[in-house]
Amino acid sequence: MLQLCPFCGGVAKLKKSMFIRCKYVTCVECGAIGPKFENEEYAIEWWNNRISAEKMLESRKKQNKTHNFLQHNNVIYMRKKNVL
Repeated sequence: MLQLCPFCGGVAKLKKSMFIRCKYVTCVECGAIGPKFENEEYAIEWWNNRISAEKMLESRKKQNKTHNFLQHNNVIYMRKKNVL
């Protein structure tokens, strides 16, 4: 469940980009927008916790031993590590 917008108190909505595979949360009232993520869970987590994307990624990197995280063209991707 998405929390209300921290700027205007408006309703937030999860959106999916039409051109690239990414998800983000935006406010339908004032147009505030969160960073784009490949994973909708992360887009929602960022919106609800309002932490910097970089800080969230660092936390995820420490917790996750099976995936790499990278940022390209303002989209944050999660990729499975090649384990040999």
